[in-house]
Amino acid sequence: MSSGVDFDLPFPHRCSPDLETARLHNLTWLRSHGLLEGAADEDRFQEMALAEVSAYAYPEARGADLDVVTDAVTWIAIADDLLDRLDVHDEGALRQATAFTQACVDLVEGTPLGLRKPVEQMPLLGALADLLGRLADGMSTQWQRRFAQGLREWLWSSLDMSYFRPHGAYLSLHMYRILCRETNGNRFFFPLTERAGGFEVPTALLAHPLIGAVHQAADEMVAFVQAVHSARVEESRGDHHNLVLVLQHERRCSRQEAITAALHEIAAARDLFIGLTADLPAVYDSLGLTVSERASAERYINGVRDIVAAARDYGPESSRYTGV
Repeated sequence: MSSGVDFDLPFPHRCSPDLETARLHNLTWLRSHGLLEGAADEDRFQEMALAEVSAYAYPEARGADLDVVTDAVTWIAIADDLLDRLDVHDEGALRQATAFTQACVDLVEGTPLGLRKPVEQMPLLGALADLLGRLADGMSTQWQRRFAQGLREWLWSSLDMSYFRPHGAYLSLHMYRILCRETNGNRFFFPLTERAGGFEVPTALLAHPLIGAVHQAADEMVAFVQAVHSARVEESRGDHHNLVLVLQHERRCSRQEAITAALHEIAAARDLFIGLTADLPAVYDSLGLTVSERASAERYINGVRDIVAAARDYGPESSRYTGV
């Protein structure tokens, strides 16, 4: 799992013992929805190591719970690649991508598939319909709405992001941070921690400003670690929306100097995260959380740590970050 970069993140590597079972289930699920076509597609998915990221990010998940979050992570990766590589100069492709995004949002908001005109990515829509039903199993309406809101926001922001990429322009560090906040996937990866573990965080805690700050610090750690892993690949595609490339351009420095600067950004987010989470017991007291609610809150924060660790550990294993 070594990338040759020391991220200095004090979060342990953990992995669900059901990784291999989830991997086999995921391949079967992808085939059943027409998302894999032959051995070449299967090899490509194996190289992406999406089962690994799920098992690392949700190490307490077992059996069907790990299966469903692995399928969710895989679906997001496919949709992300679809929108990431959109040619916005192709009007037909742009119309299809917009229709696909709207159809996904309709599904998230409860509109049946049959009420929408089919689009080219219908297999992905059928897979999403299946996922939403399985993810909802055992979870409250509040959780389902929160997850749906995160997915809906990510879909539209990812489509918007596709307009920026073809221009090859470099963003300022300030604008890059804003874009990361708008397009990061943690708005649904974090709630998946609850689904994977079969618990829910008190709504009052999630609404507290300190948790918002914790989320933002974790978002930055994940996004910036992924940027270090993927700088070479994204540069090869002409995609300059990467922290390392932004820093190298803005500071007129070498690649190694830019990586060092990125590591400083990661360390700042890490220190902020550690300081904020140390203040959580006082927030629990102020909200009057019960012993059970505090336990759920701590499981959630540990889950956020696992997601950060997963970003650190699976990057060197995945073709999404290593293959040019």
